[in-house]
Amino acid sequence: MNIHNMTKRQFDAAIRKEGMSVSDYYDSTKTYTVFFRRNNRSNSPQGKLRMYYAQNTDISVGTVFVLKGTTYLVISQDALESNIFFTSLAIRCDTNFTVYSNREQKYVVIPFTTISDKYTVSHGNTINIINGSVVIYTGLNDYVKEMEINSEYYNYGGFYKVGNYFYNDNLAYIYLSREANKQDTYSLIYNGADSLNLSDGTYQLSYTAIKNGNIINNPALTYNVSDETVATVSATGLLTMLKSGSVSITAIWTDGANTTCSTSISIVSEDIPPVSTGTTVINGNTNLKNGYSRIYSAIFYDSSENAVDGITAVWSITNCNFENEIQQTVLDGNKFKIQVDNENFIGETFTLNAADTDGNFTIATITVHIVE
Repeated sequence: MNIHNMTKRQFDAAIRKEGMSVSDYYDSTKTYTVFFRRNNRSNSPQGKLRMYYAQNTDISVGTVFVLKGTTYLVISQDALESNIFFTSLAIRCDTNFTVYSNREQKYVVIPFTTISDKYTVSHGNTINIINGSVVIYTGLNDYVKEMEINSEYYNYGGFYKVGNYFYNDNLAYIYLSREANKQDTYSLIYNGADSLNLSDGTYQLSYTAIKNGNIINNPALTYNVSDETVATVSATGLLTMLKSGSVSITAIWTDGANTTCSTSISIVSEDIPPVSTGTTVINGNTNLKNGYSRIYSAIFYDSSENAVDGITAVWSITNCNFENEIQQTVLDGNKFKIQVDNENFIGETFTLNAADTDGNFTIATITVHIVE
């Protein structure tokens, strides 16, 4: 009992004197109180930290945290010294992979540590792959599980394909093989709202730029507006609303092979609210066979559920990172023809939207599945 009390007093004193807060990588609102010691148990301690923390701290093998702007992965946990605290070894993450989460419909940047002995590390932490293959690992989570065999990523100055993977003790190990260099791929995705209130005055447009599967920070964008009597956009993407109506905003990624992203935005006024009792319905099969086209039609109904003629449909595709790969044709009579001719997109989904130009009817959406 005396030894236990002494150990607890020593640990509590160390926490009070040397404890510091680190934040969880995936949830910055979540923090851990720890203190560190130099790791003398490894032949190559560079980038490794020995950390101590109370046993009720929510840290485990696979936890990824941020310390002074640097990301670390917890790779061990033991309590040989006592039942009061845990001690763990954490290793610095030396690269990131961007993964598209089909489950959450967003891109996620995952930190990894490179462990293959087939590379060398020069000054400045530059990794030089020698034989074209590399093994990486990180904490196991749902995002990592979406890195499937044959998935391709751009890193280490080239394209790599997932050859195999295995999970052990809450860690995910990914084997990557170098692929022949391919043409760079680009995509631009709108992140903001598609319905705005005129009384707000302005709205900052937001986009995600993707090059070779990786998120590009601060892409150079220019903007075009279909009707500058409805809204204008500054060089920084600040939308200024002038009157109610619908407008198409086209963003052009000038240093990304001039990749474009067009978005239809409805601007409504609180002073003169549009008729909101009208509804829109999209008719069409939710399964789109790869290599074949389908035609979808938009029908507008008033509050009495009577079909309304003479309304022009505005079509858009959202919630996917391959909009530019979808062949889109607007036909007469509010009909919209789409086709996908790329087997790599089999199993993917996207959202098809139909709205009226004046915002008097609710926007209709359906989820389309690309199938064999």
